[in-house]
Amino acid sequence: MFDTRTGEMTGAIEYVRDISERKLVEEALQKSHLQQNAILNNIPDLAWLKDRERRFIAVNEPFAQSCGVSSKDLVGKTDLDIWPQELAEKYMADDKDVMERGRRKQVEEPMINSEGEKSWIETVKTPIYNDKGEIIGTTGIARDITERKRAEREKDRFLKAFASSTDGITIANEKDQFIYVNEAYARTFGYHQEELIGNTWHKITPPEMIAPTEKGLSDTMRNINVGTFYGEVQGLRKDGHIVPTEVRGKGIWDENGNYQGHICIVRDITERRRVEDAMKKYAKELEEANHSKIYSRT
Repeated sequence: MFDTRTGEMTGAIEYVRDISERKLVEEALQKSHLQQNAILNNIPDLAWLKDRERRFIAVNEPFAQSCGVSSKDLVGKTDLDIWPQELAEKYMADDKDVMERGRRKQVEEPMINSEGEKSWIETVKTPIYNDKGEIIGTTGIARDITERKRAEREKDRFLKAFASSTDGITIANEKDQFIYVNEAYARTFGYHQEELIGNTWHKITPPEMIAPTEKGLSDTMRNINVGTFYGEVQGLRKDGHIVPTEVRGKGIWDENGNYQGHICIVRDITERRRVEDAMKKYAKELEEANHSKIYSRT
């Protein structure tokens, strides 16, 4: 301190900030980093380590590349320095939740890459503990699931279309068990949808038709060289009545040529059969009437 009257130093104020705790945390995190470094830099997924203030202390190259910078440039930064504010705040809120609860958390969330393109990632965040059992940060591993999300959207779009179809539609697995049936399909055979899931086409087929149908499917839809089935098939309703149907089926195969199941479109042709029978009857009666006229003239 200075004496304002004489201009002489008369004392001093000492200001010392205790950073021992912060140093211990940094050392613990560094130790954790070194222990996990081999894994961090040898996995294809995005991976990182953060301290309690949610600052990056280590990231692997895939993560750095997604940000469009080097891994060294990310150290010491937070999500707010990298991502749009709304995303960054969500990521940081997840980190806070993991540390407060001390529990692993898995979430699906959007991500914006360095070129501004939106993608989807599945992220697993885990708390980091020191030797005393105290949480000192978090780890994160994220996998790109953009293609999976796109496939799910396509699946939802198709299922909505299937649900509104007046034709019966069913999807079966490699054991021919129904994994999806629309309402029209279930209604054709007098069932609720949930009553058919897990069963096979045997449930809606007359017993005497099971063997020939099995052979027909083996020769067509389950044969990779053919792959499709088309024909009129008798169906068995829940009440025991027979219903005529028109069936179009297509086998599903993986890249190795293994049968994965099939999808079928089934149409109740009861009314069509009734019209056809009526037309045949009318044609026969007309023919007989004309025949009778010819003989009556003679």
